[in-house]
Amino acid sequence: MSLVPDLGASPAAILAAFRGEVIAARVGHPDVLQLEVVGSDRGRWLFVTQDAEWRPADPSRLVGRTLEGLTLDPRTGELALELSGDGQLRVVPAAPAAPDDPPSWELLTPDRIQLEFGPGIRWRISAADDPLSP
Repeated sequence: MSLVPDLGASPAAILAAFRGEVIAARVGHPDVLQLEVVGSDRGRWLFVTQDAEWRPADPSRLVGRTLEGLTLDPRTGELALELSGDGQLRVVPAAPAAPDDPPSWELLTPDRIQLEFGPGIRWRISAADDPLSP
């Protein structure tokens, strides 16, 4: 694992590396989903929704499953995480209402890269400890 985040990585490359066992899944306030995933190299990933709906409604059903792949619909931004045991987590972004809406979801990598998606079809990659852009 690198000590310096590779901010030149593409969203596709970051998402392709997002694999491992779901070790925690919980609903935070207000209605956000938080997933912790441990990769094969024991690095921890954190996936958090903000302005999106997700299915299944009970995230505890995801714990212990392995994230094996994902797909992203480029038109709608809907994200489908494929899990072992015929499981799936679907994340559907809310329609953007204002330019300052929060991202639909964020992914923090073991290498301290923060990938944000939304509002709308928008990507942002930064170091996890960078302040938010205005």
